[in-house]
Amino acid sequence: MDVALYTSDLGRLLLVPSCVRPPADAERLHGPLRLCAEGTISTVVDAALRARIEQDLDAHTYALVTVKEAKALLGYRHVCFRNRRLRFLASFRRPREDRSTSPARLNKTAI
Repeated sequence: MDVALYTSDLGRLLLVPSCVRPPADAERLHGPLRLCAEGTISTVVDAALRARIEQDLDAHTYALVTVKEAKALLGYRHVCFRNRRLRFLASFRRPREDRSTSPARLNKTAI
């Protein structure tokens, strides 16, 4: 089965059949969607995961997947996941210290 992987601004991943666009209700619920990758789900994938995805695709025309599931479907080295990881780690950087009010700077200006 050919699928397209979409990512949202909220960090969610949606699988949609390649032949259709994501439904409007999916975009309303999960935010703006961007095409991240396209691939084929083979029978090699875990049977339970494949069954859940097929059931969600039949019911809603899209399936929400976790990053781990998407990596299992498309491969761990896919470009989409490398970029996600960098953005994810960048959001946890410590804010820079305001140097104008740092104790070391204040001591230099007081002298």
